[in-house]
Amino acid sequence: MNYRNLLVLPLAVLLVGCSSPTHQDSKTSQTTTSAKATVSSTQKKTKATSSTSSRTQTATTRSSKTAREGASAANKSVTQPTATTRLAALNQQLTKTLGKQALVPQVDGLTSGSSKLNMRYSGDAANYTIHYSVGQQAQPFNATAVVDETAYATVTKTTYATTNAAAQQVGYRDNKSTAGLPTVDLGHQITAHIDAGAGQRYIMWNEGRWSLTVHANMMHEDAGVALAKQAVATFEQVYLPAPQSVGAITFDAISSGSGPLDQVIQWQAGKVVYQVKAQEMATAIKMAASMQ
Repeated sequence: MNYRNLLVLPLAVLLVGCSSPTHQDSKTSQTTTSAKATVSSTQKKTKATSSTSSRTQTATTRSSKTAREGASAANKSVTQPTATTRLAALNQQLTKTLGKQALVPQVDGLTSGSSKLNMRYSGDAANYTIHYSVGQQAQPFNATAVVDETAYATVTKTTYATTNAAAQQVGYRDNKSTAGLPTVDLGHQITAHIDAGAGQRYIMWNEGRWSLTVHANMMHEDAGVALAKQAVATFEQVYLPAPQSVGAITFDAISSGSGPLDQVIQWQAGKVVYQVKAQEMATAIKMAASMQ
């Protein structure tokens, strides 16, 4: 758990010879003509310089733009939606209702079906739950028909009286609680501890202010390790919001990709706790990572 001529114009010096008083008009005429020639020459050089500078700036701007667009394209699947996506339109409706203080995902986390994404919510600006589903067709924001659709993800904001109260609601676990347990190497210099009992298996580790747990049962213990390794590899590429003090992640290897919303990411931000729940781990990570 990781995107950012000095052109020295030659100075034309005009040296005009002295003339006798009787030829003052001729001198004035010559001086004027020479000055015009000098101005004309300078203007041509200035235009040429301006044209060269303009082409240089255009090329530089185009190169810079290409670089930015390239970087944007590289991150687009995770954190950068286009302005024409259905999610963007639904988020606009949500913002009108809850206000700009609402922190919501900027990507839907889907691999397909984005055009039929539907959204409904309940609550107010301080406490709300947003349901994300894919229907047979796109429905209006918060439409009654969406209630019957199965949500593939939800986002919840809960506001508490104090920051301490909020932190206590996050299921954070410090690494002292796993001392002495068997270990497993998850790659990327991450070592997890394994707690097993009553047919259940928990793979636990800490990264920064986050505690992470992958649940499996004894019949699917390899699936638990595989999911934990996948999570660690993903967090090398995708950066979640930084919790003010604590954040907790719980993934379930048994139900991943099925109906229950057992892939959970939650973190504290002041007096607020945000929670993302999804059917699939990748969906939860993508949606949470875009909430910044």
